[in-house]
Amino acid sequence: MAGMAGGVGATTILPAMVDVFGWRTGMIMNAVAGVVLAITVFIVVCSGKPLTIPDDADEISNAVQHPIFRILLLNALYGLCMFGMVNVFAMLWGLPFLKTLYPDNQSAAGMGLACMYLCIALGAVCSGWLAGVVNQCRTLMMVGAFVALNCLTIILYVPMPLFIMVLMLSLFGFASGFYSLAFFQSRQIAPSRKLGQVMAAINGSMLIAGILFQPLIGWLLDQQLLSDQKLSVVHFQIALSPLVFLLLLALLVAGLSRDPLSVRSC
Repeated sequence: MAGMAGGVGATTILPAMVDVFGWRTGMIMNAVAGVVLAITVFIVVCSGKPLTIPDDADEISNAVQHPIFRILLLNALYGLCMFGMVNVFAMLWGLPFLKTLYPDNQSAAGMGLACMYLCIALGAVCSGWLAGVVNQCRTLMMVGAFVALNCLTIILYVPMPLFIMVLMLSLFGFASGFYSLAFFQSRQIAPSRKLGQVMAAINGSMLIAGILFQPLIGWLLDQQLLSDQKLSVVHFQIALSPLVFLLLLALLVAGLSRDPLSVRSC
């Protein structure tokens, strides 16, 4: 949630700083804030208690090794697909698409993405809370992917007034926040002494979509353009279509997944 809150600042506070102080001074102020944060973390944050491994850790790990490995791979793929909506649409291509779609309300389009970031943060928190209450990760993962899929389809292909678009972006962001369930479920089933590796693998997998799909969408836009031609809404609709397939894959992966208790009972 805290990480997504940075997206709100990036789309609202940082542009205002650049307008007032210039891009160089704005970047320097941002860098100074990062240095202050790093020093504060070094002073305040402790390393925590040493991990104690139970005597039967090896037996537990061996007993559930194969189903756990399969579910962890599915979780990594789910996180890749769902977080792709954040680091491909929200972070890069969403703003050019919205500015092309609403050329007379470009600042309001930027605020729509800020609302999306805020709702991603809320979705991450609420999905984790719901998973802890109902203990049904698989169902919630499917719900998140299904809602995000329908929202993105409407956003890309259905004309609508700007205020409705902001509402759709907010709901899309909330559903995309369900990517956090990949962490929750993996934390529930991972052996204790492998937890650091598992969390790192899940977190790393979420960055892959940005690496692959950010340049892919740019390439698709380039392939559609002729000389002296400007990007149109149709160009973006075609180029952003791979994100729809990502969410379809997320829905399929969620359906193949299993809840922590059922994995432990194997």
